[in-house]
Amino acid sequence: MLLLGPEARATKATAPFDIEVKFRGNHATVAVRAGSPVRDVVVDISGSDGLVVLGGELHGTVAVKEFRRESAQSGEVLTFEVDFTPGGARSLLAVSADCAGEPALVCGFSPPTPAATPPSASRATAVAEPPPGPAKLAWPIHANATLDAKQQHAHVTVTTSRPGTDIVVKVYGLDGLIVAGGTPEGALVVRTERRAALKPGESFEFDVGVQPGAGQSYLVVSAQGKGIGSDLRNYPVGELSETQKRERQRGVTVDPEGRPIKLMAP
Repeated sequence: MLLLGPEARATKATAPFDIEVKFRGNHATVAVRAGSPVRDVVVDISGSDGLVVLGGELHGTVAVKEFRRESAQSGEVLTFEVDFTPGGARSLLAVSADCAGEPALVCGFSPPTPAATPPSASRATAVAEPPPGPAKLAWPIHANATLDAKQQHAHVTVTTSRPGTDIVVKVYGLDGLIVAGGTPEGALVVRTERRAALKPGESFEFDVGVQPGAGQSYLVVSAQGKGIGSDLRNYPVGELSETQKRERQRGVTVDPEGRPIKLMAP
């Protein structure tokens, strides 16, 4: 379970949804609640680390089950049912919720294990600290940044293993890091770059200036495109301050959307 701290009032840089999943054996009920009126809603459900969603369409090596709704009102809950075959102990059911004009919100959920003791965290927002190795969610689109903090410069590269269109890349900072040339989006300053299409073998590249914050701050790169999913990466800059160390010791961290989270046992 994720518990959000009081600082969570800051505007998110993702689609305005809240996602919950209830597991019953190898069946999952996915509830997506709209926080404001939205249109062109797309919900993709997939798996990682061996978990496979039944009836899904192959996107590269990942089976993805897609659901679409023309619109949803504020507070409306969209419910979807999926069956899956379980994977390893660290497998995740991934849910991506997207709507017109906003980057996708991607969350990962751990199914209950057969053992009597449940895992220490049944829900984790993907990709603040992506699990290593095969547990990473594998979408065709891939974002990367090469950061030179001393020179206050970053080079962003976006590639894809499948053709995609309407590519949107957003670059922003957390914990005090500022991206040059960005525009305010709620509590964040976001640099947005777009490209009509991207094919395998091509790369979408650009440079951004960055001003790191005090202690340890983060550069975040969000990329998405039609037909190729989304990717979200963060890059730490600097060393933890004493205040940040105390927060970490209490089990509090920050996800790539700027929200304080604390992992709790269910």
